[in-house]
Amino acid sequence: MLSVVLIVAADAALAVPDEMSRPVHVERALADAVFVRPLYGVYRHCGGACLKSGALTWYCFAKQSCSLSCATAPPQMKCATP
Repeated sequence: MLSVVLIVAADAALAVPDEMSRPVHVERALADAVFVRPLYGVYRHCGGACLKSGALTWYCFAKQSCSLSCATAPPQMKCATP
């Protein structure tokens, strides 16, 4: 009887890591881009290009990274928080 419980517990323990061993994809929070140069504070000048829209420029805060998605119409220019 005890051996049956141990076998079931071992099977359950082996099944859990398969599900948890996958890398967790951390979503970064996206903020709307600013298209007018900010007067105050430190900012990052971002730029990119899409085939249909051409060259695009926008501004993000200094610690944010720029994100451009050409898959939508109009293109989505966002600022991602690391």
